[in-house]
Amino acid sequence: MENKNYKAIVIGGTGLIGRYLVENLINDELCTKVTLLVRHDIKSWHEKLYIHTINFDDKNSYQSYLKGDVLFSTFGTTRLDAKNKENHYKVDHDYQYNIAKSAKQNGIENYILVSSPLLNENSSNYYRRMKWEIERDIKSLNFSRTIILRPNPLIGKRSNKRFGEHYATKILLFIINTFSILKKFKPILAKNVAKAMIKSYKDTNNYSKGVYILERTQIDEYL
Repeated sequence: MENKNYKAIVIGGTGLIGRYLVENLINDELCTKVTLLVRHDIKSWHEKLYIHTINFDDKNSYQSYLKGDVLFSTFGTTRLDAKNKENHYKVDHDYQYNIAKSAKQNGIENYILVSSPLLNENSSNYYRRMKWEIERDIKSLNFSRTIILRPNPLIGKRSNKRFGEHYATKILLFIINTFSILKKFKPILAKNVAKAMIKSYKDTNNYSKGVYILERTQIDEYL
């Protein structure tokens, strides 16, 4: 894979990790085309980048655009933006799953997903259950390769500021720096997660066929 050109599709490309991911894909000489699927109109800023505004509720609005070698997903929203649990689930689970299913039907063999280390099948917290369910359902599609990254809390500049998350990250960093036993929970730079997504996709020596889970330590190996 290191010496082969590839075409990438990205959902969630306007988010914190997604913006770094798209930038890195554009700068990767092996990546010949980046297809970005978005909910709201934005203009392309590079000849390699093809942006399509779609309706995630309508398969016919995106099925024909899912052509390439790998689908990257950094897609998701927050409970605050979604307004309620139902909408949050629809975006973070249903939209992601439906796009992935259509990609598999179109013959795409590789799927790279950003998930969460907090997933839990039996948790009373709906977010943690939702993350477990999207991983379960993506795995059931049986892509030739599925790589799932579970990064720690993210550090980076968001287009929409989340003040609560900003201060929570600062507090977490203070606690971790005070108690060395908690180092494994240290937040990670969003741009580093984006780099790891691309590098893990290209690393067919370690990730050939099957399902692979990359926790914080595995993500760090690509930095």
